[in-house]
Amino acid sequence: MFRKTVSLLLALTLPFLVLSGLVVFATPADAVASWSGWGILFLTANQWSALFASLFLVFIIAAVLHLGLNWARLTERVKSDNTLFGRDFMIVAVILAYIILGVPLGLPPMAQFGSLRGFIEQSYADAYGVPPYVGAQSDSIAAVASRMNIDLDKAIGVLRVHNIHVPSSEWTLTEIAAQNGIAPGAVYETMSSASDTGEATAAGLPDDPPAGLGRMRLNEICTAYGLDCQAVLHKLTGANIAATGDMSLSQIAASNNLSTFDIYQALREDVPSVRGNPGEKNDIILDDNDSADNTGGTPPETAEPPIPTQTAEPAPPTAIVPAEQDVPPAGQQSAPTELDTMMLADFARQSGIALSEMQARLAKAGITAFGDMTFREVALENAKTVDDIYAIVMTEQ
Repeated sequence: MFRKTVSLLLALTLPFLVLSGLVVFATPADAVASWSGWGILFLTANQWSALFASLFLVFIIAAVLHLGLNWARLTERVKSDNTLFGRDFMIVAVILAYIILGVPLGLPPMAQFGSLRGFIEQSYADAYGVPPYVGAQSDSIAAVASRMNIDLDKAIGVLRVHNIHVPSSEWTLTEIAAQNGIAPGAVYETMSSASDTGEATAAGLPDDPPAGLGRMRLNEICTAYGLDCQAVLHKLTGANIAATGDMSLSQIAASNNLSTFDIYQALREDVPSVRGNPGEKNDIILDDNDSADNTGGTPPETAEPPIPTQTAEPAPPTAIVPAEQDVPPAGQQSAPTELDTMMLADFARQSGIALSEMQARLAKAGITAFGDMTFREVALENAKTVDDIYAIVMTEQ
């Protein structure tokens, strides 16, 4: 009975050991896996490693027991050959020696396995990114902010604006990520938008809009980047863009028939060009020939109403409206060069694909996304690459 149990354990453990071993071979490096929250078949990279180690231990124990239970039969077979070091023994010895010595000597196929493993690790690093320094995911948010020259208060504020709950500045990136169901890399990517490093304009805003900026209210952006909110509102008004401090950039863009990037560029410019549609304001502009005297009293007695002359109507103010781009059909659309920082709403506007259609395609892949999220933000929050997200939104259902 015991012999049968050991044999079954050995036989059934083997396929799961092979499967877990293949997955462990194909996983990213530990730093990249923990930074990106990589996982497959409901298990993380660390959990797959633990599963493989556990199965390997069980397999070794079962193999030793099986060998002990069948030791008499094995020794009997060896004795029947009249020599311990026969042909079979020499064949096994040569195979083992070739494998053991082949690794440091770079012999095939061991060298090819090593190269393949290196290629897999580098591919994951390129796709998901790497921590800014070793062990960043295990450091507290305060330590990461201090080491990367990020204002801690601004970083926590930006995280909370993005609905990322930060119980304490002493929590690690991994703990915050687990609390909010995202990857540590996504936490760092969001908080780094409050960084004081990098090239920025005099207004304090970086050249490229940080991920998720479209969902932030204007007064929150002013607070995060040290801007005078009243001066910003006055600047937008001068560009004929209607806005209030409690509106997000996406809401301001939608209400003015502009893209979120147009609003962001207006914020960065010292003297923004006119972007908005001044139609509603023109309705209240009086004609030069109108006066207060014409608003009351008795109208002149004439057989017919006066016919206004050509000069009676005011000339419409000149507005610089963004030119519509000629965009090829969706099936022929090539990946934009600045796809990482492009928001889904802006991409929908440029590609001609409805935002709702893009969201439906992503939803079929189990991805929830909003128009003011960048491709990189969607990729990070779903453990995918930017190219993966692009391929999904461009695939016709």
